[in-house]
Amino acid sequence: MTLLLEEESREDFRGVSKIPGKYQKNLRACPRAACILRETEALKKITLRVVGSVMEEECEGLSYRSLLNSGLVKPHIVVLGKCTDLEVCRGQRGRLECRAEVFGQSTHASATELGRNATYEAASIVSRIEKLNCDLPIDPFLGKGSIEVTHIESASGPVFITRKC
Repeated sequence: MTLLLEEESREDFRGVSKIPGKYQKNLRACPRAACILRETEALKKITLRVVGSVMEEECEGLSYRSLLNSGLVKPHIVVLGKCTDLEVCRGQRGRLECRAEVFGQSTHASATELGRNATYEAASIVSRIEKLNCDLPIDPFLGKGSIEVTHIESASGPVFITRKC
């Protein structure tokens, strides 16, 4: 969704009306801030666009990367707005996404002594990650760090222990 600033005084921007609460406040504040910035001497010669993002956490900027890599847009400045009920946001502590695969030895569930269940092995790792989350330090500026397991999957037949998780 792109909100084009057609009139500097306009505050009823397209795409805002169906978005509740803090998201609506953020989408209203960003174009208004852009209008104010446009009046400054520093931005007189800069093309200014305000863009609203969907699927932020799921895609983490893939559409923006694609747009920037296309060469169609070459921004001088990028300002990111977060939905914070118009409070100042200090930013995030960073993000890491990783994938771990645990392998076991599949066997029929009636003879588990012949195999090794990959799901049980993964559960051990998950337990250690949970403990690590409790022990992470607290930064005086950013607050407490966090680490979480957000997705886990395993596959097997209905009567077999899992070979991979």
